[in-house]
Amino acid sequence: MGVVEGVGPARPARDDARVVVDPGSLGWVLAIPVALLALALILLLGPPLGELLGRDGEGYAFWQELSWAVNPEPTEQGRFLLALAAPFAFAGALAAAVRRGVALPPRVAALGVPLAQALLLAFVLLCVAEQQWLVYEVPIYQEGVSHHWRYFTPATLVVAVLLAGSAGFALARADTRARLAALVRETPGRRVAALVVAVLATALWLLHALNTDASIMGTTSYEWSPAQFTLDETYAILNGRTPLVDFTAQYGSLWPYATALSLLLFGETFFVFSLAMCTITAVALVALYAVLRRVTRNGVTALLLFLPVLATSLFKVNGTLTSRYTFGDYFGVFPLRYAGPFLLAWLVVRQLDPEPGGRDRRLWLLFAAAGLVVLNNAEFGVVALVACVAALLWAGRDEPSARTLGRLVGQVALGLAAAYAAFALFTLVRAGELPQLGRLLDYSRLYADGAFGLRTVHADLGLHLVIYMTYVVAIAVASVRRLEGASNRPLTGMLAWSGVFGLGCGAYFIGRSHPELLIAMFPVWALTLALLTVDAIGRLAARPAMRPGIGTLLVLTGMAVCVCSLAQTPLPWTQLDRLAQDTPTTPLIEGEAALPDYDGAFLPDASTRGFFTSDDGAPVAILLTTGHQIAHAFDVDNVSRYTGMYSMVDRDRLRTVVEDLRAAGGTTLFLPETYDEVYATLEGWGFERQPDEVAWGSTPVSKWVDTSGRGEGSG
Repeated sequence: MGVVEGVGPARPARDDARVVVDPGSLGWVLAIPVALLALALILLLGPPLGELLGRDGEGYAFWQELSWAVNPEPTEQGRFLLALAAPFAFAGALAAAVRRGVALPPRVAALGVPLAQALLLAFVLLCVAEQQWLVYEVPIYQEGVSHHWRYFTPATLVVAVLLAGSAGFALARADTRARLAALVRETPGRRVAALVVAVLATALWLLHALNTDASIMGTTSYEWSPAQFTLDETYAILNGRTPLVDFTAQYGSLWPYATALSLLLFGETFFVFSLAMCTITAVALVALYAVLRRVTRNGVTALLLFLPVLATSLFKVNGTLTSRYTFGDYFGVFPLRYAGPFLLAWLVVRQLDPEPGGRDRRLWLLFAAAGLVVLNNAEFGVVALVACVAALLWAGRDEPSARTLGRLVGQVALGLAAAYAAFALFTLVRAGELPQLGRLLDYSRLYADGAFGLRTVHADLGLHLVIYMTYVVAIAVASVRRLEGASNRPLTGMLAWSGVFGLGCGAYFIGRSHPELLIAMFPVWALTLALLTVDAIGRLAARPAMRPGIGTLLVLTGMAVCVCSLAQTPLPWTQLDRLAQDTPTTPLIEGEAALPDYDGAFLPDASTRGFFTSDDGAPVAILLTTGHQIAHAFDVDNVSRYTGMYSMVDRDRLRTVVEDLRAAGGTTLFLPETYDEVYATLEGWGFERQPDEVAWGSTPVSKWVDTSGRGEGSG
């Protein structure tokens, strides 16, 4: 299925009227009715399922000025859930058909495979063509300006098709395959060299994400603004807050401990912070090289696959080759969301490795690590956990049974319990309280249930459906390999892992379907294409007489598109020059002016120490995006459990902060310029605005004092 071509003669059944076909061919034939049924269910049942879920934003007291951002998508969410179920329904149907020895009429067997492949090709071509013409009328960067988001230009697509065709032609020739195998043959020296090149290439690609206190302000708000949120999550820890206890992180609850430690050891600068973030990202990306090395058993081959995956993972969203915006410098994606899952992928492939010592001993430790990934970021962490279970099921040595499933469930439960126990002990020692697991889903509920910030998918057809189909194909190929008893268990398991993880984290794009966020899906998409390429080449090598079919050529084309991303490779000397500048660098987006008024937004101004310090030394609530950094610099206790006012999009969050402030014995609250409704709400709770103000960048900050005399409660 996908890249699995129907090869070899069909095996005669008990009579001449029907034939039994191989799992790959049967998968192609089954794909047509399953796809039609899934499409019908998605279209018909999506709306009522969405209404049943009832995610309409009720129960959230959003500020009136933000009512425009509340956009319920019940139909889209219902259809997405049904689309998630489709590949697993196909896998179950295929397994049942193979195990029952389903036989097909000869005409169906002969025509089904090429018909399914032709339909897949037509679907992909239609989606790619539609993407080239899509125009986004909604404001993205400048009000009233429409934007094309082709992602890959026609020239890139043409080059990719030529590369894929050339590769397919070469791989179809046994003599060429033999010469290529000799060229990439692994030796101990080549294995070490490949690892060194992978590490150096990763470091090179991440140079653009390094910034100093000066250079970060030369970027646009699409880079420095989210950097404030991730920076504040680190400073919240330095200021004494404990995630999941008295602080609710939006991006990561555990990784900020590592970045906080780096600031303590090497200096509290943005350069040290960005270097720590890039180091975590680098380790996670190199883990993907290690995954490919285990899957291919060849360091050179793994490197050739890894470099396009690396380039596509750090695909340029906007800017220039020197000053670029990617999801490598949007730290909320890399490393805070992706690093944990990619390290889990490496642990899974080690577990599946058939080498001595690679059996599933100490399996609970894998799930303990998965538990920590969930505790860091539940949105991607839960999906990664499910993907680990899928990898073990698809690549297991034994047939699924109640006993094997029970053992696996026990190992999962033991590992998750160990992760929680370790983290609970840590928070108990640090904060004197146990973690509140409900905080893991605080922001997820805000978006999914509250419908805040959601955006409807821009079109019915486009690249997003090509990416979705890649994951469906990966699960299908993993299923075929399982039914065939393929010997490369790591490859089978990782195909299932990447397919499941890719489908699950696709909710990140489906929820807020900003065209920019589709690029955030590229890392796992590129990894999936690399794994499918390994399977395709392996099948060609195993059957010298077989020519590449449509499925194989589509996979090779997708991988060739990733290869074209290498054209964005940064030049190291330009990055070093950028970092050496004492003044802000060129803005990323052409035509947008630099923002000198925001200089200092990352650096607490020493002259404001008296303003941010309460007279009696009591705790305060600083509701600026870098409020915990300011509090840490001025040695005051900021009790806000959120990253500034911009994270408190509803009345209840502000009430919680006021309750925390009063419970801690504080009376002073600092507020950036905001909505009149917020001011009126604070006045209603007994706060009075003080006459003095300071500037935080270009934003005035006011001081509010609680005059109600209440020790606790918000009134």
